[in-house]
Amino acid sequence: MEQSKSWMPGTESCAIKADQGKNLSLTKTLQIVLCQHPQLVEARARIEEQMAEVNLSKLERRPDVQTVLQYTAEKDRQANFSDATRKGVTAGLSANWVLFDFGQQSANIRAANRQLDSAIAFEKSVSLTVLREALEQYISASTAWANLVAAQKTLKIAQRTEEFARARYESKVGNQIDQLQAKTAVHQAQLGLLQAQGEWEDAKTTLAVAMGLPEQKDLTIDSTEPDPALDVPEIAEAGTAQMERLRQHPSVKALESQILAIEERREASRLSYIGQVSLDFFTGRVNDEISGFQASRTNAIGNIRASIPLFTSDIQQAQELKLLKQQTSVQAEQEEAIRELQKELKQARQGLLLSRNTHTISNQLLNTAELAQEMALGRFKAGVGSIIELLDAQTALTNARRQQAGAKADALRQQVRLLLVSGQFQSPASN
Repeated sequence: MEQSKSWMPGTESCAIKADQGKNLSLTKTLQIVLCQHPQLVEARARIEEQMAEVNLSKLERRPDVQTVLQYTAEKDRQANFSDATRKGVTAGLSANWVLFDFGQQSANIRAANRQLDSAIAFEKSVSLTVLREALEQYISASTAWANLVAAQKTLKIAQRTEEFARARYESKVGNQIDQLQAKTAVHQAQLGLLQAQGEWEDAKTTLAVAMGLPEQKDLTIDSTEPDPALDVPEIAEAGTAQMERLRQHPSVKALESQILAIEERREASRLSYIGQVSLDFFTGRVNDEISGFQASRTNAIGNIRASIPLFTSDIQQAQELKLLKQQTSVQAEQEEAIRELQKELKQARQGLLLSRNTHTISNQLLNTAELAQEMALGRFKAGVGSIIELLDAQTALTNARRQQAGAKADALRQQVRLLLVSGQFQSPASN
């Protein structure tokens, strides 16, 4: 997560490059997805919006100062007297400043800061979700790519075998049945290659869309990416340490901040019904004209006003109940999130343990299948082995390659899944 901070939309490292789709590794894929994903753009905007809300809450502490410009005209008509007229112009400054509100404004500021903490944690939670989706799409694409490479190798081996069978038949050493069986294997390998190409095209399109890139014909996967480290972190052990770690998970932290923000809003609501003490002040120039006589004066008026709401207990109780129910709802959501993380954390750890063993065995199986295929090919070329024996060995090798590719992908999936669920995912340095 630390490295992914520099992979946010709008940062310098997110500049789009023409060759972004070439030779993709997991790191490069995650970087591009984090740079382009609209959910992260929305989450970043949410943080900036809440930062503005915090600033507005702080500005409410300042005096409310206004310029006053007023014109008045009056005309009185009285019996037995001539009409009396009065015109006046007033210009000056007025100010209102809340001197004491029993902590209501401070509670509003604290609530706004808690909401900001929630927005920041929410962004981290969204990042984990986006990373997990990108991981699945990359693994699907990398598996399809590995199967495509395996299908290409299978076709080459089948073509080479068909050449040996034809040469043996033409030299009167082999028979036509061997040649036809070898040719059948070539056709089967061609069909397998077409299927693998179709699967790759589908996975490539899905990945390109997820990365926010136009569909690229030259999009490829880095085949040299090393196997995942299959050590099992002790982050899924039960106990106090696990519970504390889960409470630090971004999704749980976001809910915790919401709970604290509601608590501060409850306090601010309660204080708003106690009252406040404020200062009102006006200073300015007043010019009057009364029935043709003009007069002017300078006014300076100040007063301290205490206001205490009356008959508001019903409103206060209704507001308190509303906020209390909101807080209870979010607390229940937080507890549910922790339980879900506990379950998924255990499943992810078990999945990694299983995938570690599967990956090890699949590597051994691939090595054995490669050796068996080479031996069967040598026996066939020497005329002591049958074409059936060779084709069986080649089929076993093709299956072993697919199994090894799937096991490697699943090992990577389970490893990153465990780190994502625990909130401990550390994105490696960008390529």
